[in-house]
Amino acid sequence: MKRPLRFTLREMFVLIGLICVAGASYTWLSIAPLVAAPILALSVSASLAFAIYTLTQWSSTAVGCVTFVALFCVLLLPPAFFGGAPDGGGRAGRCANNMRNIALALQQYESVHGSFPPAYVADANGNPMHSWRILILPFLEQKNLYNLYHFDEPWDGPNNSQLHGMRVRLFTCPSDAAPMTNTSYAVVTGPKTMWPGAKATRLSDIKDGADNTIMLVEMHNSGIHWIAPYDLDFAQMSLAINSPAGNSISSGHLHDFAQVVMASGETKKLKNNTPPKALKAALTIAGGEKDRLP
Repeated sequence: MKRPLRFTLREMFVLIGLICVAGASYTWLSIAPLVAAPILALSVSASLAFAIYTLTQWSSTAVGCVTFVALFCVLLLPPAFFGGAPDGGGRAGRCANNMRNIALALQQYESVHGSFPPAYVADANGNPMHSWRILILPFLEQKNLYNLYHFDEPWDGPNNSQLHGMRVRLFTCPSDAAPMTNTSYAVVTGPKTMWPGAKATRLSDIKDGADNTIMLVEMHNSGIHWIAPYDLDFAQMSLAINSPAGNSISSGHLHDFAQVVMASGETKKLKNNTPPKALKAALTIAGGEKDRLP
């Protein structure tokens, strides 16, 4: 009989492998909870059963009973852990963190260049060529990816098309079911907004105040590749939060809210019943409106 607390080399490899699968499942939970949750439960159960049997040499019945009790306790974890909470639990927090990091990169860009990046860089005919998301890559610790991008051709040119399979995690909300190369975050473009198009806006241009002006928004399942120079158009968007018709500020985990970041860097959750007049006022930079977001 094996002595307690002693493992053979083979047993160590098997146990480490099972623990690695269990640990990886925690990461998968943020991408596909319905698939990852059973994998997590099974891998944790297998790891626990193997460890108990190896250490104690109990009968299979005893090991099974202890493992079942432990698995039952795991299933009692808060629903938010498995992505089932009404507001998406931890996924909403990770989404907000993504937005804060993007907002910080935009602010750093403004500090270095004297203005925020334009919504897009246009060609000689005024057609969008390059997105603001490309321009801030050096401020997101993505300088290598930035260096691979060719500014002498459009975003879907021969060289740049080869980058379309690459993903920048900060641009993807963990609740989005869309391709992971699509962006979950957009700016609202239009003549009176912070993002008028090919023209860059300075912080001093925001006459309504940075605290009252929206800089970045959530856009659930946007259908926009993160490299593409397209965003949410002020003239065509719905001013209803989480509009059933789409094309609005929307969230995949906060069904009664959606998150935005103000030009000051403050993150806000806007309720579905946010007054359209207040939202419209927050999207313009110098309207002087009295309506304010809650």
